Amino acid sequence: MVGEIVDQDEEPIIRRRDYQRQQQPDQQQEPQQESQEPDQQEQHDQRIYKVSPINCAKVFTLLFAFRAYNAILVSTWFDPDETWQSLEVAHNLVFGYGALTWEWKHGIRSALHPLLFAGIYKSLKYFGLDHSFLFIYAPKLLQAAFAAITDGFAFLLAFRMFGLETARWTLSCMIMSWFNSYCLIRTYSNSLEASLTIVALYFWPIPRNPPPTRGEFRISLAIAALCCIIRVTNSLIWIFLGIQMLRTYPHRRTAIFFDVIVTGLAAVSTSFMVDSYFYGRLLFTPWEFFKANILDNISQFYGSHPFHWYFTQGLPLVMLTFLPFSIHGAYLTRQYPQKLELFWMCCFMVLVLSATAHKEFRFLMPLVAPLLIYCGQSLHMIQKSDIRFNRKGMKAYLTRSLLLLFCTNVLVGIYFNRCHKRGVIQIMKWLRQEAYQGTVTDILFLMPCHSAPFYSYIHLDIPMRYITCEPPLGVQNKTAYRDETDILYQNPESFFRTYFSNQMGSRKLPFSEKGIDPIPVENQTYTIQPYKWPSHLVWYDNPTLAPYLRPLMNGSDYKECARFFNSHFHDDTKQNGQLVISCMNQPKITL
Repeated sequence: MVGEIVDQDEEPIIRRRDYQRQQQPDQQQEPQQESQEPDQQEQHDQRIYKVSPINCAKVFTLLFAFRAYNAILVSTWFDPDETWQSLEVAHNLVFGYGALTWEWKHGIRSALHPLLFAGIYKSLKYFGLDHSFLFIYAPKLLQAAFAAITDGFAFLLAFRMFGLETARWTLSCMIMSWFNSYCLIRTYSNSLEASLTIVALYFWPIPRNPPPTRGEFRISLAIAALCCIIRVTNSLIWIFLGIQMLRTYPHRRTAIFFDVIVTGLAAVSTSFMVDSYFYGRLLFTPWEFFKANILDNISQFYGSHPFHWYFTQGLPLVMLTFLPFSIHGAYLTRQYPQKLELFWMCCFMVLVLSATAHKEFRFLMPLVAPLLIYCGQSLHMIQKSDIRFNRKGMKAYLTRSLLLLFCTNVLVGIYFNRCHKRGVIQIMKWLRQEAYQGTVTDILFLMPCHSAPFYSYIHLDIPMRYITCEPPLGVQNKTAYRDETDILYQNPESFFRTYFSNQMGSRKLPFSEKGIDPIPVENQTYTIQPYKWPSHLVWYDNPTLAPYLRPLMNGSDYKECARFFNSHFHDDTKQNGQLVISCMNQPKITL
């Protein structure tokens, strides 16, 4: 039957070169499918097995060139995890200095993802290129390669499921997608997760011609296990597909369970050994992640959203105008339930993720490519409809659809890739340049925690500090807990008086003398190391902080030496306004 899992050492094995000559048993079992979409099935049968390694290499080269240009073109900031959970960790590992967030101190993150970038940094260091432009762009190019793999395997998976024309439209959608251009090329673990997921789905035994082999199933399991190690929540995808597979192949359950157990044990052992070596103690990070974010509900500390958020905001913004076409494509496929597995998988994952309080757009990244496959099917069927009814030019529904998709995604993509929160990257470029000229002795980011890249951008061992936001780990009364960022923005004047030195350059501030000992925080269980006024101070010029900071700097050695536009809007009022760099006795630069 279609989709039968065939062992590699079993007969008969359908050879691709013999496919045209062999009679498939499902041709008699599924006459409805043959009669209802004969041209699509014929095209699928004739062309799907003509994909050659040489053609794939050519296509991948073109996709990599596009994604490399995409990655270099992006000059904005999206989310702290882009650097703080990958590049900063890798920088600390290779160069021996840098900042690690609480996740890496408590061991809830797998080391596999930052180790990729550690390999790049190690190579640059070995060849003496770590102070060149490659230090900034090499990680981008690596991520561009993963993005190209995602594009290519989305094409191949659509090819297997629906045929060549749908695959072409799927690839077009992947390239047009504003969210792919914005996030897929960033150094998130979610980006790598999206790449590995679509590769694993390609090898997954989705019912098709010729039937998948057991070897392909094992490849899919291995890649899926790697996904789950990197991002524990990725297991939701494979739980759903695994249950569907057991229902589809009840006579192969013993073989399926055997392969799953062997692959699972290998993955758990690998994760345990790598992370135990990395952290220097026995550790299984998926369990630590589950315990911290689910059992202790620490993730809610970084923001919570209503249950419907993914349906009313998350998916509509991530998919944008592709969403109705994806739903339309799934609707057109309703007569072939097995081809709808990926669509229901996406619905299942969104539904389960909606049950958690903490939600983010990037958590949907593994679902974008599968959903765009159904969008490709929708465009293909619209194209067929135009041909059938002889609609041409602007009267063709396909032309109107493509104009809608292209214009909306390109305009949104340009804005977010080149404009929205660009000031964060510009301040880092400015500080890096000044630091290499020797005019920067220390830096303080007086802004919400992790609001900008850190040592992975500056790459100089100079003192740098930022306002922290440690979660309430081990705190009994979590409702009364306030992190350092909260305390600063709730009462900036009190924060400066309590935790900052009274010596601002040559000016004496009306503060009490501060020693070197940490200062206990009132009604909290932690302490704050006293701050000194640095040579360079980075802050947001908005009504939350500026009215308290400006009077302190008036008459001091601080001068405004650079100001950058950041964004027209922001979901966090503390990050509204332009970004300002105040430094001592430096000429002002406005960009």
